[in-house]
Amino acid sequence: MGTPMDQQNIASPPYLEAMHKLLEVLTNRYTSFWLHPQFMFKLLGHKKMQDDALKILHHVSNTVVQKKRSEFLIKKNNNEKDPETGRPFRAFLDLMLELTAKEGIFTDQEIREEVDTIIAAGQETTSSTVLYTLLLLGTHQEQQQKVYDEIREIFKNSDRDVSREDLKRLIYLEATLKESMRLYPVVPAVIRQIERDLKLKDYTLPAGSSCAVSMWGLHRHERWGPDYDSFRPERWLDAGALPAHPAAFAAFAHGKRGCIVIRGKPILWLQYKNGAVLLVKCYTRTYYGDKVAAFSPVLHISNGPLPLFPFVT
Repeated sequence: MGTPMDQQNIASPPYLEAMHKLLEVLTNRYTSFWLHPQFMFKLLGHKKMQDDALKILHHVSNTVVQKKRSEFLIKKNNNEKDPETGRPFRAFLDLMLELTAKEGIFTDQEIREEVDTIIAAGQETTSSTVLYTLLLLGTHQEQQQKVYDEIREIFKNSDRDVSREDLKRLIYLEATLKESMRLYPVVPAVIRQIERDLKLKDYTLPAGSSCAVSMWGLHRHERWGPDYDSFRPERWLDAGALPAHPAAFAAFAHGKRGCIVIRGKPILWLQYKNGAVLLVKCYTRTYYGDKVAAFSPVLHISNGPLPLFPFVT
């Protein structure tokens, strides 16, 4: 958003608690038919819990927008440049405010809603994806060594961040991250409203109804091969052996309501790989748990913190 994290209050306990409470309320409503009617949702106190959580979330996003709007009015020209391209750097919120000032494209509410989306989408996705990757590497020492060797070959003893050029070279790391997202998608299911009648083999889902799509199930289907339940990053190195359907891998959902980060994939992979590189090249992991993740609105680690040890070569 172009403001320091400590000024956004996004990582504060009240904000994080409100985010998790809202996800819990929405999930409970969808999975409990008696909460579907608005009067029951309100009578049983869930509406108040939802409103209380939204009040905290909206306060943070409104504060960020107001702060950036004030800065934008004082100094419209940002001279900060991207160190790799040399082009002027613009934060996401700066771009929205600039377009609104010039062309009146967004209302205040629309800006706030976009900020809510960006904050919610980035709340746990990157950290959780890297975490599950580390957990899987901790239980698969051979793959962990391969990732480490690739990183050492590219970075040697340098502590620099991952660059755009490195993205093309970190092939096995990317395969490992994708395999982690296949087995443990951060969002294990999404809810969609059906816009028109959808004919399946033996059923027709009527327009206007809602349905849940299980990423967990899609990613563990037999189309992935007999080892669909196994951690094998090598499957991603042979594009011809992957499922042909574009929605077979749906870690970011699919279609027009897919995750907003799909439009910025290079930046997404830069975040994922940078986080993984920093941890893998410095630490080795050994995980002895018999269960990696537990279900909730988002997946979470089931056996407590992951111990890290210095990587000895």
